[in-house]
Amino acid sequence: MSLAVSEYCPDCQARLVTDLSEAPWCPVCLWNLAAFEPADDPHILDRLSRRIAYRDTIATFERLRMTVGVPEVSRSRYLLTAISAVLLLATVGLAGLGVWLCLRSFPNWWIVPGAFCLAVAWAMRPRSNKLDEYAQVVEASAAPTLHALIDRVAAAAGTPRPQVVVTDPSFNTASGVVGLFRRRRVLAIGTALWIGLEPQERVALLAHEFGHFSNENPHRRLGARPALTVLYALADMTRPQFRPGVHPSPLDRVAYLLLSPLHKLLELADIGVYAIAMRESQRAEYRADAVAARIAGRDGMAALMEKGVNGESLVTVVTSKARAREFTPEKVRPAVREAMARLAPRSAHRRQLTIRAEMSLFASHPPTGLRVRLIEEAAGAAAQVACPEAESARIDMELAGVYEKARRDVARFE
Repeated sequence: MSLAVSEYCPDCQARLVTDLSEAPWCPVCLWNLAAFEPADDPHILDRLSRRIAYRDTIATFERLRMTVGVPEVSRSRYLLTAISAVLLLATVGLAGLGVWLCLRSFPNWWIVPGAFCLAVAWAMRPRSNKLDEYAQVVEASAAPTLHALIDRVAAAAGTPRPQVVVTDPSFNTASGVVGLFRRRRVLAIGTALWIGLEPQERVALLAHEFGHFSNENPHRRLGARPALTVLYALADMTRPQFRPGVHPSPLDRVAYLLLSPLHKLLELADIGVYAIAMRESQRAEYRADAVAARIAGRDGMAALMEKGVNGESLVTVVTSKARAREFTPEKVRPAVREAMARLAPRSAHRRQLTIRAEMSLFASHPPTGLRVRLIEEAAGAAAQVACPEAESARIDMELAGVYEKARRDVARFE
């Protein structure tokens, strides 16, 4: 029996992928891959932003494929810095004006607009990330082998080692800088991810995070923080709303009419700045990937990213082990290997599907499938830092208590 015409690509006549998504796509020319799922029912603005994001993301990927290089810092970095500088000057100016008005011939009615200026300046104050109070700090004395590996990877990346290493139960790993004046580099290791990784994949994971310290992701740069936080704070502060259960008075209605245009303007400005920042953030991810591939070797980094492609399936595997009280490397890692072997035959199609699922104008990361493909197509090189199986096993022994504490939280994953 011949296949229906609808099962073939209208552009290149290749057979469509129909069993991984409700919206089929062509695995050869990628026809319809940018489409939304039928159940999404997107707004016209969502369609427009998806079209812009798809064009920019694919163009960046193809440019990197052709040049086999690392994306340079774009002009958007300088634009974010300029916006931050303007907002910072406006904050200082408002604070100074507020103080002057409050102290001018004190006391008098000028204290009212002065207090208003000070309140706005306080809302616009520079903000910084904070260390999660529930994060579990891993001291070098408790995990010397882990910290020694961190030191070697940081040295290979050419960046100072993090001052604080913490763990949490997530299927993720992150790095950042906390504190406004006392800037401390923090590495957060998600135990649900770490426990199932092979030794060289762990090197790749650390190297990728340290790559962010060296290439200055927008979220980590102090010079970009005002642009990413001040406009959002002002938009939230001017959000007009009526008090629940209270009939709005004429004054409430007037305030609503006056605040609505200002709120919308600030909200649009915040969305625009955030979209610009996320474009630069995606380039920073590619730069961090290149650092990780150089330090851990191309194969180690590609294997790590392949697990990112199949993240949902692996979360299910790890969660099941936690619920069965088998949340140990000896139990989790073989289960992860088995799952990856089972998923391997459809790996290419799942990589392509990430382009649809992870495509957004506001996504901080490029689609995982594109990242894996770029790594695999790059020239191979030997790893600069190796983590033998014995060393990885010693790290697991040091983190045995951490795994046990995280098990209950991991078991609650949906």
